[in-house]
Amino acid sequence: LVQNFTKPVVFFKGSTITNLSTSNCLKFFGRISQALKPDGILIVGVDANQNESSLRGAYDTEIVAKFVLNIFHFMNRDLPITNFNSAAFKYEFEWLAPWHCVKHNANATKEQNFVLDGISINIKKGTKFHLLSSYKYPVDYFQNLAIEGGLKPIDYFVDENQPMVIHVLGVS
Repeated sequence: LVQNFTKPVVFFKGSTITNLSTSNCLKFFGRISQALKPDGILIVGVDANQNESSLRGAYDTEIVAKFVLNIFHFMNRDLPITNFNSAAFKYEFEWLAPWHCVKHNANATKEQNFVLDGISINIKKGTKFHLLSSYKYPVDYFQNLAIEGGLKPIDYFVDENQPMVIHVLGVS
């Protein structure tokens, strides 16, 4: 679709790109830079929050815990599984500052043995499962990713009240 426009503008909202790891972000930028014509623009919203206390306040909540742990309820409902206790997990927030990453984990609160599609599985109490990541890319880091992915930073705008950033990128 991008090829149908002389000067395409692509908008990629922040809640999506922040789920991409650095390597997947680079792949995305590479694909977009190939698809956009030289005058094309990519506008990307990014959460750049690096404050652990603020991140904990936003993510280490009962609502997020229910959202993240809901995968276990879907497993019970949708998979050929027997004797699986979907409620035997506790949510864990983890901030990895060097990687600009919030990890959403589930910890087994008790040992359980169950069968999934005919395969016996044992989960020990305390086993940690990494279920989801949210990346919080600072401006300079994100712009360097864009450059490495074949794009060039044109401008960016920072929200005064929150560390949200809108990046405007062109093709290198």
